[in-house]
Amino acid sequence: MPRVKHMMGVCMFADISGFTSLCETYSLKASEAESCGTDKLTFTLNTYLGKIIEDILKHGGDVLKFAGDALLALWKAEHGGNSDDLTLLINKAIICSIAIQEECDNYMTDVGV
Repeated sequence: MPRVKHMMGVCMFADISGFTSLCETYSLKASEAESCGTDKLTFTLNTYLGKIIEDILKHGGDVLKFAGDALLALWKAEHGGNSDDLTLLINKAIICSIAIQEECDNYMTDVGV
């Protein structure tokens, strides 16, 4: 039976921009027999999401859920969620999101998407 656990923290939702275009391009490449599109798409996503996950973990967050081309991360309050604790967690999440944007903003795949 599912249980509910209440906690304080900061969440970040991250979504891959251009994911539909990326999938369509890899699908087209596969249909043209240039390469195995699904294998290359999987490799590209694993590499890209791996960078994002590393940044989240490096900044003290945890990945809670993957949903298609998105993920949900959490910075959990350790001391009951007092305002100082939450302020620190907000700063960590912001710094993490900036790091992700700087690292992944101009990420180029082997199909140029």
